[in-house]
Amino acid sequence: MFYLYGSISILLIFILLLAIRPDLWRQGLIPAFLFIPYGPISEQVFFQDYWTPHPVLPQFVLFNRAFLTEDLIYAFGTVGIMSISYDFILRRRPVERVHRPQIILAVAISLVSLLLFVWLPPYLPLNSILFSAAIGFVSGLLLIVIRRDLLRVALVNSLICVLGAFVFYFIILSLPSAVTYLSTVWHLPLDRAALWILGVPIPLTELLWAFAMAFYFGIIYKFAAGSGYQMMRG
Repeated sequence: MFYLYGSISILLIFILLLAIRPDLWRQGLIPAFLFIPYGPISEQVFFQDYWTPHPVLPQFVLFNRAFLTEDLIYAFGTVGIMSISYDFILRRRPVERVHRPQIILAVAISLVSLLLFVWLPPYLPLNSILFSAAIGFVSGLLLIVIRRDLLRVALVNSLICVLGAFVFYFIILSLPSAVTYLSTVWHLPLDRAALWILGVPIPLTELLWAFAMAFYFGIIYKFAAGSGYQMMRG
């Protein structure tokens, strides 16, 4: 149940942010919808060595593989939040086509990164969550090589999302039986891969993953749309 609770909580946070800042709906909803497949696809890799969550909602089968509905909710909400966190917290208003749009290049980098993540982990002596973080960070760097003005955006967005992830995990893992649930579905040892705060284990891999993914998802729409920034008045 905790994965479902967490996924729905993230979705509700995303909806709340958009309700407060409706001007960010394009920047949030477009990547959220486009990257929904990343959730269930990447989860097939995570099942191998990172974790095996217990599904509550009905699963769906494609290509003889079972996919979790919770993954769709989680991917939609997570990508959406990461796409707008910088502009929401720093009160920036997106202005598209200030720079040259790079839609084709953005799609190409996204597809190649996904293919590399799906194909390479079995051949690497590295846990899939760490490789996923590496792929996300490198993909973000590729965008920044072309749009150097996005470096600050990516870094600040990553820090915001890591702080948000820390608070989120602290709250949800403080719930009764949450630690027991995590120990049964997580393939990594809690004593070595988690930061214990007041008896609550905060998965360090999740914080690293949040930093790397926010580094990428925080700028991918801006890169594709050629967005610039302006401060909000009032």
